[in-house]
Amino acid sequence: MITLSFASQAISSNVASEIIIRVPAVYDSSGEVFEITVRENVNETLIVQGPGTIDNDTLASIWSSIFIANILSSSPYWKSGFTIVFPSQIKSIGGPSASLGLTIAILKLINNDNVNTLYNYSITGAVNINGLTTAVGGVEAKLNATIKMGLKGMVLPISNLVEVESQASNVVPVASIYELYLMSQGYGLNSTFIKRPATEYPGDIRDYLDNVYRYFRNKTNVELDIVKTYIRYADEAYLQGKIYAASSLAFTAYTRYLQTLYSNMNITELHARYESLKEKSSILREKLVELEKQKVSSKLIGLYDVELLSLGESRLWMCMNLLTSFEQSNFTDKNTLAQADARCLTAEFWINAANTSFASQPLIDSERMNNYINMYIFYLDKYVWYVESLITKLNATNELSQYLLTLKSTYQLITENKEAWSLPLKLGLATELAQDIAIFMDAFNTETEYLLDKYIAEEYRTWYLLYSRANLYQLDSIVSNLYLEYSEFMKDKDPLIAYQMASQAVVSLYPIIIYTKTFSSEQPSESLLIEKKTMNTLLNWAALMLIIFISSFLAGLVFGKRAQKERQLGENREPTMPAEHIQS
Repeated sequence: MITLSFASQAISSNVASEIIIRVPAVYDSSGEVFEITVRENVNETLIVQGPGTIDNDTLASIWSSIFIANILSSSPYWKSGFTIVFPSQIKSIGGPSASLGLTIAILKLINNDNVNTLYNYSITGAVNINGLTTAVGGVEAKLNATIKMGLKGMVLPISNLVEVESQASNVVPVASIYELYLMSQGYGLNSTFIKRPATEYPGDIRDYLDNVYRYFRNKTNVELDIVKTYIRYADEAYLQGKIYAASSLAFTAYTRYLQTLYSNMNITELHARYESLKEKSSILREKLVELEKQKVSSKLIGLYDVELLSLGESRLWMCMNLLTSFEQSNFTDKNTLAQADARCLTAEFWINAANTSFASQPLIDSERMNNYINMYIFYLDKYVWYVESLITKLNATNELSQYLLTLKSTYQLITENKEAWSLPLKLGLATELAQDIAIFMDAFNTETEYLLDKYIAEEYRTWYLLYSRANLYQLDSIVSNLYLEYSEFMKDKDPLIAYQMASQAVVSLYPIIIYTKTFSSEQPSESLLIEKKTMNTLLNWAALMLIIFISSFLAGLVFGKRAQKERQLGENREPTMPAEHIQS
């Protein structure tokens, strides 16, 4: 159970181990460096101690530190006891820039590695849900404060490096929390992780994807300029034996072709097509529920069955969302209807694939998996709130506000389904939600070819780490392997698509990794125990309680108020959302 406690009393000296991190912060235009102590008591409760009252985005970002540290840890257990201690109200802290330091500290403690190799460095940066670093503001002032304090240097997100290139000898840029962890253990930047042989997909799935590739390729007018590149890539992937990449690229080509067909339809034709798709989606929903009741209602269920059904769920959900968007356009948005058509078709293909009877597949306990997915959803709720707090600070445009509504509606749909057989729906939508959150957070980073190469490399390294952990428990993943195959194929052709697919490969492994870790089946507690120190601090505590009430009783600590003119996460800059990419 996670317990977040704001307490004014001194911490018990009964401590097993502790790590002290130094976090730079910006107040007005000048920087300061403060210490945050992360301790582990003998009862295995982790305690984070530091001064200050905190803003909503700071409250939320602690959850990313807890979640990512647990995901990446080698411990078979989910570290569930946390206490956040604020002994005084010295400063008002805002921003997520301490989450990188907190994540590395929590990760080292969970792994029983309390060697404080980073004590002579300050650490600033945010952490994404997929384990990568995310740019923060005020790094120049923070670096100056670090140098003034006499530290060796400052660890920062690699995307922030461009701001302090003139002082590059004083900074340690990192692309992921795992890269920072390896460095803290004494491994060099070029250390490699042993890769496993490529997974040989079950023969039935390979044959099925082969048919999908042929189906979409044959239905596409390959002479259209808009589809030629995708068809060429699809054929190349097919010849290399990368069947999922081939089928997905053929699907993308077909989608572009569909858009040209729909562009020539009149209102009557569009409306007729819309009604046909609504009927088809209803039929697919009935078929999907029937399969889920058949395959995931028993005590032991097949992991491949759950994965393929979850793909059918997420694609069908996309189709229905697009149909709703078409309605809201007064039945005039031809491009949206074309995408709905494509999504409905690919949902049908995955639902048919889920009807496969595998000769052999990993079996998992359905009740246990449901408990673990609920834990995942609990953290996703915190991430949605995290995104909301950032968007609020950005004085968001309608586009970002709509983006937030989409995230919230996805989360609501996940939590509304309580049936035992709804596990694939929760899993599919949870993965989509995690990826959407990752895309939003990544939009704060600078996108250059060099940076994308770094991010891709770190995603691959993280993926191999998680995948090898899953294999220790005789668990495998068809879906995550498919995403990685697609990413590896696209790396030299479109690095942004390759990165997004690598990111999806990582987050699609999360439910399996969470499944392997042992913790209480109860939902984490969100109760906060707040003790008032003296009457002089009563108003400060009241203000903090108001923040907590507004933010749905979430709590956490990160350190570092952003500079008034933040470049990346500042109030006046919106993230640059990537262009949509369609995959099967």
